[in-house]
Amino acid sequence: MVNHGELKTANVPVPRGRVLTPGMDRLEVASDRLNCVRLGKEVGNRLFGGSPPDRSYADPDVRELAAYVIADLKILSDRAGSVLLLVHLPVDTDFGPSDADLWREFLI
Repeated sequence: MVNHGELKTANVPVPRGRVLTPGMDRLEVASDRLNCVRLGKEVGNRLFGGSPPDRSYADPDVRELAAYVIADLKILSDRAGSVLLLVHLPVDTDFGPSDADLWREFLI
């Protein structure tokens, strides 16, 4: 969170990952890329009411936090004598207009 112009840590400790099945995280991420899994999740969400779609891109507080994080990363890289390079790796939904366009415009 940003508090009086400075980054502050809140909501700690960060939840730990799966202890007994650490490989399940990778499998879950990989399976989410399958269209049949996406379709199943979408149908399930519509039929049974799932979690609302992520709208954090429209939240000005999230954009402010991102700006502060990027600024801090820049300071750290300058101190280390390195160059900060942020790379956006697009996914299939990035190749057409979407709600995430606000983020792309913000980050340019």
